[in-house]
Amino acid sequence: MQAVGQHSISFINRGDLEHLIVFEYGNQVSFTVKGNQIFQCGQRLQIEVDLKSVPSKVVFFIDGEQQKNYVTGIPDQIRFFAFVQQAGSSFRITRSERLRQSSARIDADSVAWKWGEDWKKNWYDEYDEDD
Repeated sequence: MQAVGQHSISFINRGDLEHLIVFEYGNQVSFTVKGNQIFQCGQRLQIEVDLKSVPSKVVFFIDGEQQKNYVTGIPDQIRFFAFVQQAGSSFRITRSERLRQSSARIDADSVAWKWGEDWKKNWYDEYDEDD
């Protein structure tokens, strides 16, 4: 089975992250990583891409609050897409800037998910019930 989303990450308004989307029996299937805050229309979504760190990473913020789950090992060439579903909704890029230093603070509660890997397998490693 070929993964069609191997070159994308979805950050969904439920706060979920998805990667390596596949099709099974005609349905789109991906493993969802939960734990980030739900966001709604009118909130400010920030995406910080740090290509200088090793490994590179992308960290998500909602109204300035850093989210728990982030992605490491992202490629050095990226694009952004927005999918707006509700009537009357819109998406606007308000700023794009090059930071001298990342504003993300990775701590013990932060969870890194690796680009290009099967997150379902990693989820069981990260959230083992014996911990």
